[in-house]
Amino acid sequence: AGPGELKRLAWWEATQYRRREVIVGADLLLPNAHLEAAQIQKDFPELQIKYQVVPNATDRTFASGSPARFRRRYKIYGDFIFCSARVDPRKNQLALIQALAGTRFQLVFAGTPGDAAYFRRFKADLGGKNHYLGLLKPADLADAYAAARVHALVSWYDTPGLANLEAGLAGCRLVTTHRGTAREYLGTEAFYCDPGDLKSIKVAVVQAYGSPVPKGLRTKIAQKYTWARVGELTLAAYRQILAN
Repeated sequence: AGPGELKRLAWWEATQYRRREVIVGADLLLPNAHLEAAQIQKDFPELQIKYQVVPNATDRTFASGSPARFRRRYKIYGDFIFCSARVDPRKNQLALIQALAGTRFQLVFAGTPGDAAYFRRFKADLGGKNHYLGLLKPADLADAYAAARVHALVSWYDTPGLANLEAGLAGCRLVTTHRGTAREYLGTEAFYCDPGDLKSIKVAVVQAYGSPVPKGLRTKIAQKYTWARVGELTLAAYRQILAN
């Protein structure tokens, strides 16, 4: 952790009492996963946490992208590893570049710049065979997922990462962080890595690249992790509060 990260961690600890006030005052918490609820309970062991899981979700349109349209528009050919995420330290794009340096893998990145200094390092380390496309419109993003062989999101944590759900619905093989709630959503149909270990990242990408497309993941996401279902679960939570 650099000075900036240490400062943010100190701020988090100093303001935990405010989160405690929110939890005490809430009738019901709506975490994105049981693992998230468990972390809240661990942070506030003296409290009785009342919660109902309402997961993160994705839009069904990500299931209908066009690889051919992506290649025509961006002139990127051959298999590639895709990463859709804001470019900043938490999303850890530099580690992905470093882990795959010297390999045959072609990396394609999309997303807005986050931390300015980190983005400058990212652009400097990108290299000649890799590509940064900036922020993509949803239709173009769906095409990019459809064209990618693997989607890699090696963040320090994600809950579970909206891009994981979007890419999984599009049919990508997934590499993601082992920190956060991704495993609760994706189970055995993704490859997990330690975001602080370049070898772990590389091994996960190599394994995903050589694996078949996960058969059940698209169906599971389409059934369990859509915004329509999230709306239903959220409405049910409010009705539960009103009934009590």
